[in-house]
Amino acid sequence: MHKSRNYLFVFVLLTVFIATPAFAEIKNLFNVNAVILQQGDGFKAHLIGPGLTWDLPPFAYLETNLYYRDNPDLSGGTWQFTAAWVMLFELDPLGFLFDGYTDIRGSEGEAGPDLNFNPQLKLDVGRLFGYEEMIYAGFEYYHWNNKFGIDGVNERLLSPIVQARISF
Repeated sequence: MHKSRNYLFVFVLLTVFIATPAFAEIKNLFNVNAVILQQGDGFKAHLIGPGLTWDLPPFAYLETNLYYRDNPDLSGGTWQFTAAWVMLFELDPLGFLFDGYTDIRGSEGEAGPDLNFNPQLKLDVGRLFGYEEMIYAGFEYYHWNNKFGIDGVNERLLSPIVQARISF
């Protein structure tokens, strides 16, 4: 039996407008132009819109984007909000990493709105052996409501995750 494979291609053109903004909480203001193509499912979208990187404790990294989204296979266009984050915290003597992203999209053509939320909570296992911030183990939760805008098609998955950081 032949199983088809899906490939995801993302092309992003990023333009930074402000390197040192007037607001202390904002690190950068930028514009994103992206094309998303996925072979197999025929899914594609064009995204354009502003993004912000933030300097907000307790986040080590926080980025938000608001896009105009257009799937050429659907009538009209819609909006999409995306946030990505990294947060490091300690419960002595243990170190943790909480990171992830969320995508919230409006209705477009026959496709309804959807929500994709993907947080990861990881223990800094390397720290226990003298290799801080190099080896993490934990869990990832995958939560998708109305997948691809199809009402009632929802996915929930909790899975283990191991992450190694290798520097050259």
